[in-house]
Amino acid sequence: MVSHGNLMYNERMAKKAYEHTEQSTFVGWLPLYHDMGLIGNVLQPLYIGSRSILMPPAAFSSKTLPLAAGHLGLPGTYQRRSKFCL
Repeated sequence: MVSHGNLMYNERMAKKAYEHTEQSTFVGWLPLYHDMGLIGNVLQPLYIGSRSILMPPAAFSSKTLPLAAGHLGLPGTYQRRSKFCL
């Protein structure tokens, strides 16, 4: 089980490691049942008070997300994706 304290510690460490600020904008397509989707694209922006743009996972293939985000003019500072997307 993950405790509230564990989540808050994780959020603090991510904010510090990635230097997230209130001006950071997250763009993501990972589903919310995926750890990076929930923690990285929902909880981190909520924790720091920034913006998150969520897209449906089926809308983009893993290879086109960075191109699509820039092409659509999405102001993403951070994009979360799994290792298989590299």
